[in-house]
Amino acid sequence: MKPLERYHEGCNCQVVFATHNANLVVNGDADQVIALEADAQQGRVYASGAIEEHDVRSAIIRTLDRGDDAFSLRRAKYGF
Repeated sequence: MKPLERYHEGCNCQVVFATHNANLVVNGDADQVIALEADAQQGRVYASGAIEEHDVRSAIIRTLDRGDDAFSLRRAKYGF
């Protein structure tokens, strides 16, 4: 059993984390990605949703390390 499966056993839980690793987001098939940007005064959400949405996909490629490579790996493995 994988560590997160053991944690979620019998629990209706969520895992929330911040990362710059595109593979965790893209190949982990994240249901909700929230891309943020900030200046010295405030932060704001500039894209949110599933990885299939164009704005979210663009944010992943723009922001996360090796985002293009992660989507290429996903296409090669799963055909989408």
